[in-house]
Amino acid sequence: MVFFFAWALGLNFLALMAGAFLNNPWTVVPILGATYWVGALLLGRSDSPSFNWQDMSFSGIYEQVMPYAMPFFLGGMVLSLLGAALAYPLAYFFVAKYRRAHPLTQTEPLPPSQDVG
Repeated sequence: MVFFFAWALGLNFLALMAGAFLNNPWTVVPILGATYWVGALLLGRSDSPSFNWQDMSFSGIYEQVMPYAMPFFLGGMVLSLLGAALAYPLAYFFVAKYRRAHPLTQTEPLPPSQDVG
């Protein structure tokens, strides 16, 4: 699908591949688990999430999920900031390296428009 959409819509192939490798059914469970674990570790919580499948009302689900919202939020923020702190210098390095290897060609500037003035 990545090949097709990159070709059909003229999208960036590398960006689509990165998204496909990071956001798929095989990685969502480890990502969510690490997010909760980091948040619970920082908050000093040792309980593991549990869910009562007998009460599937909106209020029942809300009451069961809310105690775990803060560890997810905190863990997500910490892991996102850490990922950004690691990814930005790497991306900057590779973009700068690419630009040095493929400099823009120098062309003459366009003449000013006749309508100015």
